[in-house]
Amino acid sequence: MKPHELLGRKGAVCPFIDSALRSGRISVNSIRVGHAGQTAALRSAAEDGLSRIRNATNGDEFEAILFVPFGSTEDVLREVVVAVQDELRAASIRRGCMIGVFHPDHPEPGVHSAVFRPLASPRAILGIRTMVDADIRFLTAPGASTTARTHDVGIWQSFFAARAPQALLDIGMQAMADAEREGSGTGSRA
Repeated sequence: MKPHELLGRKGAVCPFIDSALRSGRISVNSIRVGHAGQTAALRSAAEDGLSRIRNATNGDEFEAILFVPFGSTEDVLREVVVAVQDELRAASIRRGCMIGVFHPDHPEPGVHSAVFRPLASPRAILGIRTMVDADIRFLTAPGASTTARTHDVGIWQSFFAARAPQALLDIGMQAMADAEREGSGTGSRA
């Protein structure tokens, strides 16, 4: 994968995918979707992928599964991947995996740049991959509820507390302290 001038750091846009490609541990699957409410096929395929993928408990494995839905408008396909991600997010994290959506008008900025949109892609895609220690940056990003962040960081810590670099452990500890402060009513979000 190539670098991008707006990324906000040096290197590939997604270092994870580079590693997965080099190890031959990436697959791309197409899934027919007819309408917005038709999430069953994609959800079933994603659940199967989650049951097969090596997760964070297996060490430093890099594995990814991409699901590219087809058979409807891009708006419908986007709705379907977002719905399936919402349904499977918590279960994915509990397994030591990350689940994400990519689509043409994805608004979320990058971790290192407010102007770069790394989740924008030409087509709607649902991706599942092994969680890595650097994912603490995604798990603590603004937007999640205090409860979700506490849950997600706790899971991350169970996988990486003994082996993550101190800078990443500090991000997790700060997120937990912020969540505790917010939960006690001294923060701005609940």
